[in-house]
Amino acid sequence: MRFVYAILLPVVFFLSGCTSSTDSTNTLQVPNKLSAFFYNGKRGTTYTFKTTEIDENNDTLYSHYSHIINIDTNGGLFVGPHVGIAVARVEANKQEKGQDFYATDSTLCKLSYEQSDGPILLQKPLINGTTFRLGGSYTFHPNIAAKIISTNAPLTVPQGTYTTIQVAREFLDTVRNNGPYGLVTEKWSQTWYYAVGKMCVKNITIIKAYNNQALTSQKIRIEELESIY
Repeated sequence: MRFVYAILLPVVFFLSGCTSSTDSTNTLQVPNKLSAFFYNGKRGTTYTFKTTEIDENNDTLYSHYSHIINIDTNGGLFVGPHVGIAVARVEANKQEKGQDFYATDSTLCKLSYEQSDGPILLQKPLINGTTFRLGGSYTFHPNIAAKIISTNAPLTVPQGTYTTIQVAREFLDTVRNNGPYGLVTEKWSQTWYYAVGKMCVKNITIIKAYNNQALTSQKIRIEELESIY
């Protein structure tokens, strides 16, 4: 079974020393400008994320580490028609692609090189219950809505403890033919946790496959911040 994941986010990491730092925050002060969520490490800082996939039996299917390097903030990237924005460019290691993000005061987005716009990651008002469309020229489901579940969600990842903004979204069911086993329906859901100065510190993707409404398999993909150097 082949799955295509819409990420993210987010994944970025960097090198600036030999010891890792651990951040701990207890109360999230919701920022006025969403560019406050950009990675705030100095140029060369390495953020390491661990990605793990497990199945319905809690068996590990896949596990690896990703490293992304924050090389510039407000770097003046090409961002199509957008003006008056803050821009962050993130460079990955040789195994991963880099990422670019931009933000107005009210919207945080990921930039697509192929198009002039990318999917929306966060949008004001940053209050519980706010919903917004993912948008983006290249997004598979631009009209799918995301919802802010909490603006004060405590979260512990291997790198440290944060108070985060929790965002959840569900994608339209996908139906595919599984040969002699008939039609299979896949249900996707994602949960993202954003921290000021760290972008997304954890995201969870759950894919459930059903045959005649009976659950046949489940995959859970977890990506979380492991360390900062």
